[in-house]
Amino acid sequence: MTDDIYVYPADLPIGVKEIVAPGVDGYTVYVNARYTRETQTGSYLHAVGHIEGEDFEKEDVQRIETDAHRSA
Repeated sequence: MTDDIYVYPADLPIGVKEIVAPGVDGYTVYVNARYTRETQTGSYLHAVGHIEGEDFEKEDVQRIETDAHRSA
C-alpha cells in the first residue's frame, strides 16, 4: 500500500467510532477520543480495512459495511 494514513483523536459524538477522510496524499482517520484505547484500536483497524478494500471507490455503502464486518 502506497497511501499514507494519518491518525488523530477527535471528540466525535458517541456512536461514531471513527471517520475516514480520503485526500490527495493518503487518508486521515479520526478516532473517537471518548472511547477506550482498545475501542480506538479496533476502530482504526476497521478504517484500515476500508482503505485496503478500496471502499472509497465503491458506491453501495450498505454492501461496503456488510463486507467489512464479515471480514473483521
